[in-house]
Amino acid sequence: MLPWVGMYEKSVLNMMRLKERLLVLLPVFFQERLDGAVAAANQAKAAATDSESVAESKYDTFGLENSYLAHGQSQRVVECREDLHFFSNWKPKSDEHDLVSIGDLVEIGVGGLSVFYLLVPKCGGNKILVQDVWVQLVSFDSPLGKSLAGKSEGDEFFILRSGIETSAEILEIHL
Repeated sequence: MLPWVGMYEKSVLNMMRLKERLLVLLPVFFQERLDGAVAAANQAKAAATDSESVAESKYDTFGLENSYLAHGQSQRVVECREDLHFFSNWKPKSDEHDLVSIGDLVEIGVGGLSVFYLLVPKCGGNKILVQDVWVQLVSFDSPLGKSLAGKSEGDEFFILRSGIETSAEILEIHL
């Protein structure tokens, strides 16, 4: 179980279905990413404004490099805030449907294992641990997202795993 989830939250999370638990944890995950980005931005800003960063010659670019890093980190903070805001307010549709669409938690069988993917409109590629189950966020624009689009439970398709095309099957669309 995740260490930042208190005892009360653990008991509440145990009673929820996997997708419900995941939707509760998404804002927490993105808050942690934001906190890390803020810390990195503060560190980069401190390095850029430190007396050690003052150029000693026209060839010394240490201070300039630090200022570029600080700017990049501040941009990352903005993006993380936007992601946190989005996932704090995101309510994927939960109506009954047969075809994979954005907001669905899809369980795929591949190589004898069950793998879980949450189809999201943004921030694909992130992985979240939900009660000993890793769930990967997959953008609908990604190759995997495109492979899943319009499929239903029981459909087979091919995915690339470690550069090898592998057969996979949609085991369940968790609503």
